[in-house]
Amino acid sequence: MVFQTALTAAALAVAAPLPAAAEEQACTGVTVVVDFPDGTTASGCADDPGNGLEALTQAGFTVTEVNGQAGMVCRIDERPETSCAATPSQDEYWSYWTAGEGDEDWTYAQAGPSQARPGPGSSQGWTFGDGETEPSRPPAAAPVGERSDEKADGYWWIAAPVLIVLVAAAAIVVRRRNAD
Repeated sequence: MVFQTALTAAALAVAAPLPAAAEEQACTGVTVVVDFPDGTTASGCADDPGNGLEALTQAGFTVTEVNGQAGMVCRIDERPETSCAATPSQDEYWSYWTAGEGDEDWTYAQAGPSQARPGPGSSQGWTFGDGETEPSRPPAAAPVGERSDEKADGYWWIAAPVLIVLVAAAAIVVRRRNAD
């Protein structure tokens, strides 16, 4: 009975969402969304970028440009693993998308990121591919000053150790009761 109660408590602890440490604030600068080739999406907030490349770096991403092609992005956060010695092919490059404040849809950028002048409340999006696919996430606010990667699957990294401790404690209680 004690063991079942402990397991039920552990299951509830794992299933219950953890309270937020602090209320997330909307990005008052420029929201940046990046869809990586491996299917993960990350976002961040750039406070006051002068252009699209600065927005990307201010939002917490590292940028490697194509050699000899200033402003042409080769890798974001070292992805994909490719040579940056030459201009990428037309079906494998970082496409650049924009959305103005309040826009619900992405627009393929007509100017390169070094010429773009994103304003407060706007969004910048990046996807790797043939330029036909817009970012998977709609233009939206990202947490202020914080990068958010969506690959993490919830709170398993906290819940798993808690569950292990609770199950171990229940096993100890059962053993002690059986020994008596």
